[in-house]
Amino acid sequence: ITPLRQIAAAAVAGQAFLFQPETATRVRWDVNTDTPLPPDVPHAQNPPDGAIIDYYLKSDATGPVTLAIFDKAGELVRRYSSTDQPRIPDPNKLGVPAYWARPFQALSTQAGMHRFIWYMHLTPAPGFSPGLPMQAVPHDTSTADHSPWVMPGRYTVKLTVDGRVYTQPLTIRMDPRVKTPMAGLQRQFTLSKQMYDGLVTMWEAEEQIRALRSELE
Repeated sequence: ITPLRQIAAAAVAGQAFLFQPETATRVRWDVNTDTPLPPDVPHAQNPPDGAIIDYYLKSDATGPVTLAIFDKAGELVRRYSSTDQPRIPDPNKLGVPAYWARPFQALSTQAGMHRFIWYMHLTPAPGFSPGLPMQAVPHDTSTADHSPWVMPGRYTVKLTVDGRVYTQPLTIRMDPRVKTPMAGLQRQFTLSKQMYDGLVTMWEAEEQIRALRSELE
């Protein structure tokens, strides 16, 4: 009901309106690697497992729509664009039926209300094919991306439509059941980020090697 609480402001907005997101909770999926329930077992839909970002377009955008998230230091954490290409698992490499995978989420450029979910991770490291974890839900299993969780704290969401930028604050809190102190979470993030940066550097070097081999040939 967050958009309903802000609908008066959206009604008098211009071409676009970015709703202020509710506080997002960083919750891990079930860590038990049990066999998932088959699709024919009755079940209800889980709430979105990420930061819920709603936006409104009065009319179709004439160019790409972008969504960027920045940390409190102003550093870019994640960026999406309506021109992003689908990043979905290869059905031939999954080893399980493809219906388990969550459909690709794209930023819409069409007029109307739209909802986008940021899963509170950095950009997936290049060079890896997305796979599916054991914690599965039919038609809604998030891929196991190779990137760290972001830290709890304050962030800024920036929506760009036809050259105009709309911003809103976003707060991420830790799962209240997790009692790890902030210093421990920071250490975990620092180590994960170092490994992540190493993967990115390795991939860039591999791309340079491939280019050099092509030139030599």
